[in-house]
Amino acid sequence: MAMHKLIKNEKGVETTYHRIGSFNFNADTKILIVKIKEYVNESIRQIEKESFNHENTKQEKYGELNSLMDMERTNEVNDKVIKVSNEINKLNEIDMLIEEDLYVYETEIELFIDENRLSRNIIYNELKKLDRYKDSKDV
Repeated sequence: MAMHKLIKNEKGVETTYHRIGSFNFNADTKILIVKIKEYVNESIRQIEKESFNHENTKQEKYGELNSLMDMERTNEVNDKVIKVSNEINKLNEIDMLIEEDLYVYETEIELFIDENRLSRNIIYNELKKLDRYKDSKDV
């Protein structure tokens, strides 16, 4: 879940895709600190997600490569080692082009909220009551 709304910051940077990056609740003060990651648009966020998926795929390929390296070396195993190594290299090339975090900036917001009502949906609804995110659409 995220919010869609055109927001221009004080430096003139426009963002349209806003998602909760993290939050921290202080039970004593009943203050919820929410960090919102602000992206130029949703497609940039999709690129970031793909980068995380590449990392998982790379780890699987490294496991496969380690298993192959423990096998008796035959032409078939050598061919598989080369194939998996090339796949890892391609994933590394893609990851070099994609930074891990592609959000433009992060906004920190304090909300007063009942700890019994803590859920991502409720937090998004509370954020949309603020002027900054008012009239934003769910995406």
